[in-house]
Amino acid sequence: MASNPAAQYLLKFKDHFFWSNIISSDGTHINSRICLLMHHEKHGFFIGTKNFTRKVEQFRKTPIVTISVMPPNDHTSVVAQAYVEVRQDKEIIKDLWTDDMKKYGYSGIDDERITYCLLHILHLKHGNQEFEGEQMDYTIIDKMNHSEPLPALRAGPFQEEEGAKLIKEQFGTEQNCHLVSFKDGYYHNDRMVVVRYSDEFGLHCTTSPNAAKYREILANPNVSVLLEQRETMGQVVIDAVATPCDCLETKKKLFHDRLPTRGIKTPESPEYGLILFKPRAIYIHAISNSSPKELHFPPTKYDKDVALIAQASATHRLCYLATVSEKNEVHMRMMGATFCHPTLGPYVVSKYTQRKNKELVANPSFAIGLYDHITTDEYVIEGHAYQVHNKMIGHTIWSDAMKAVGYTGPDDESITIIRLVPTKTECINCKKAFGLS
Repeated sequence: MASNPAAQYLLKFKDHFFWSNIISSDGTHINSRICLLMHHEKHGFFIGTKNFTRKVEQFRKTPIVTISVMPPNDHTSVVAQAYVEVRQDKEIIKDLWTDDMKKYGYSGIDDERITYCLLHILHLKHGNQEFEGEQMDYTIIDKMNHSEPLPALRAGPFQEEEGAKLIKEQFGTEQNCHLVSFKDGYYHNDRMVVVRYSDEFGLHCTTSPNAAKYREILANPNVSVLLEQRETMGQVVIDAVATPCDCLETKKKLFHDRLPTRGIKTPESPEYGLILFKPRAIYIHAISNSSPKELHFPPTKYDKDVALIAQASATHRLCYLATVSEKNEVHMRMMGATFCHPTLGPYVVSKYTQRKNKELVANPSFAIGLYDHITTDEYVIEGHAYQVHNKMIGHTIWSDAMKAVGYTGPDDESITIIRLVPTKTECINCKKAFGLS
């Protein structure tokens, strides 16, 4: 069933499906794990798993996923975007079952835990080559729960000391890892990078500021770092917040002798891009365990900032958005409410033709002010804004109320979200701060 160019191209790499990386969205976070990708003549690409796993729960909530295959002796991943169909019916199990499944703990074809996830390939990219797959069924987006609140910040227990020790032991000086970032909203991107460790700064990697991963992380700092352990059939997955670092002193400390061979002669080189990783959680997968061991870290500053934006969004108050023009003039205008989507995170809505959108392309710095007259809480949000503009976004945020401000429907090509990446947030209760009665 490789009936489209993307599927046909992916099938060329079937000999390397054993160490495929399947990537899903876990709320605003990314979850990646190594899997065995398979292909069936009738049903196409699929993976087999157990019905209680985290990935099945994630697939059901957000069925837009990514499959990545790394051919040997090739430094470029084959990355395919897909939507997943979770199946447990007897018809599909009968067609896809093989006795090889018993190696992974299944008792037989009647094992009630058996779940097959069919992967419908939408688009594939391998280096400079791109191939189209199936047409996206946008009713999948329409049926998703777009109003689910963000989960509360984790209050503990934390295993920060054990996690830090494991990172130092596993990564040593450096390791080749998968680095997965968000791309254009729901999609993901995967590539192999060299991740290094230092006692002072922890995990980090270097790249060009013009590289796709650098741009994607600027627009959405949620990433996953996956370390394969092929000798033991294991994997270590780090859910992290990534931050591009412009600090020259930090760049000097992390500069190493391999960089000049890549054309980065000095720490001041404009081609020297540095990315720091702040872990949230570590998932340690071993073939002997049905579920990964989890180590959790205290919430990052970024997560605390996003939580405050979610709190502000829950007031449903209008806000003021300030941007900077090319002439370095500050422009402020009233906007609709801020929003916080369970996968896309914090954003405001705009038309891509408007002046603020053009200003944010030239200078992504922004400030938002919002006041709740009932509680007298004032929210201030500062950071960088990046725009996402595609048909999936229209179907994600659409409500009939948008017709009142000129949008025609979810397929309106002018619908754009301005995704907010906070660097500073604060909430001040004006009544208390100014001694008002």
